[in-house]
Amino acid sequence: MSVSTSAVPHDLLKPVCWKMHANPGRVAKIFGTPELIALSRKFLCPDFTVNGSPSSRELYDAIRGHHADARFWERCLAVSDRLAAAVGRLRAVWRYWEPGEENIFLVKLYVREGPHVIRPRVGCDALKDIISILRKHSRSEDAFRELNDYLSRFPADSRFPLVSLKTHHWLSDALRRSKSLRRLCSARRNPERMGLIRVGVPCEFFHRLRDLRAFRDYVDHVLRFIEGELASHLPLRVGDELFLAAVEGDIEDLVNRLTTLCIRSALLLKMEIHEWRVGRAYGQFIIESLAPPREAYIGEPKLPEFAPKATDAWAEELERSERVLWMRVALHGALEEVAKTFLDRVEREILSRMPRRPEENPIEQKISLSPDLLVSISDGLGEFYMDFGRILSRSGDPKEVTVLRSLRETIFVRGLRDGEGVLELYEKALELLKRILIEVDVSGVMCSGKYPFWRVYELLKSYDWGLIVVRGDRLVRLGRNDVPDLIRARNLLSGRNVSRSQFMEIIKEARRSDGPEILKVLIESRDAEGKLLRGSRRGGRGFSDVCRELCRLVDRIYQRHRDMKAVAEALELLMPYTKAEGGR
Repeated sequence: MSVSTSAVPHDLLKPVCWKMHANPGRVAKIFGTPELIALSRKFLCPDFTVNGSPSSRELYDAIRGHHADARFWERCLAVSDRLAAAVGRLRAVWRYWEPGEENIFLVKLYVREGPHVIRPRVGCDALKDIISILRKHSRSEDAFRELNDYLSRFPADSRFPLVSLKTHHWLSDALRRSKSLRRLCSARRNPERMGLIRVGVPCEFFHRLRDLRAFRDYVDHVLRFIEGELASHLPLRVGDELFLAAVEGDIEDLVNRLTTLCIRSALLLKMEIHEWRVGRAYGQFIIESLAPPREAYIGEPKLPEFAPKATDAWAEELERSERVLWMRVALHGALEEVAKTFLDRVEREILSRMPRRPEENPIEQKISLSPDLLVSISDGLGEFYMDFGRILSRSGDPKEVTVLRSLRETIFVRGLRDGEGVLELYEKALELLKRILIEVDVSGVMCSGKYPFWRVYELLKSYDWGLIVVRGDRLVRLGRNDVPDLIRARNLLSGRNVSRSQFMEIIKEARRSDGPEILKVLIESRDAEGKLLRGSRRGGRGFSDVCRELCRLVDRIYQRHRDMKAVAEALELLMPYTKAEGGR
């Protein structure tokens, strides 16, 4: 679910020389030779005249002209750049590096390994990378996409190093394309409102499993269609959602146009409209307030006749598996709460420990969500969801297990083969959760492959964290604290000669018992007789570590749930780590 954009990379030289990245003389000196100047002029940026007619500008001109405002096109670039930078800079209290210093860094929401602070190569090294990318491409769109992917590791601002240049470029260019912004620039006026629209196809209406494959392809079809229809607005696709940005009356115009597209083409969409009021302070744009997000559903809540193009790998896995594990990974709370948690944690754990100087004119805006930050969070979450899919997939391809995907939630399914456990998957999930700086809910349902999807979806949404086990008409919930206890017991059982037949007897007793004491007596007696661990009769040497751990697990699960069914299901999850007679 990686985020890609062909936005004009006007800040392309910030990694090379932060302070002078738009200075015409310095830009000419950096490119240096006729060959490199020609290279930068080869790529064209979409542009518009004062009356709205399509035009184009060379990348070279966009780089050195986005801080000027003498000409109309320069003014449009400059205003959209300053507006995008200002709304993305929610807090400008400290400066973390000075222009000319090379210790720039970006704080990432999610990293696969290493620290959350990314320190990219700058100066001549960055210039070599940029020139290499420019030389590789002939089409502007392809070059801009790769350049923006490269710039995703660089910060856009020294006072708020949480937003990347890629994100900043997208928002700047999307705002620049707004007709209302062009009208304001023509009149030399500033925008007072800006908006961000999230567009997706609601999945809550499609609960039948046989609809899912058609639904997945339908979502892709709808979003591609809207991307094409609204291409001039530079929509940004994040998973199964689109982001659109605009100012003033263009916000309502986009909503109306989306509504018309839905009615005309019989589509079903869900829109979430975020709107910010823009003011001025110290000669800069600032966000004065954030309106509550508005939601709207447009279209008929039914899946049209839509045949999937091919069988999805996850659907094949589902059809041939008797038992499956469904998993839902979702944001914990509303977007503004998530953003506030992210900001507070980054400030407390990372930025407060960085060398920094007080900002001369500090700005600390009263809200915690901006368009830049929202897209940055979406970008990081997209990488996190992709890696979550990789740990669930046997081949490492997240497409094989990804059923539904959006910013708020992504749903996976994996078929369970004979003797295959789920605790390794949860252990990997716990490790992955340590790499993301926001709280994420992870819930799972282990059930028959034929269990109704609408019921699976209800169960997944009903549980913030843990595993729900469904066997026939029995349903048991194991929570956040149960899973680490089970992983600890699994670690002890793995590689030990624990008798599967004896373990099955213990599980049967757990299902029959009203309390844990009789079950623990059975575990201890089988251990003392050398039946629990084959070939290890204890005699007078006390109980084995496996016996003690199982009794501890029984006590802890029972104390939390007061239900022996929960104890039995917890033990059942450990069955794959025992050994059948014959050593298998």
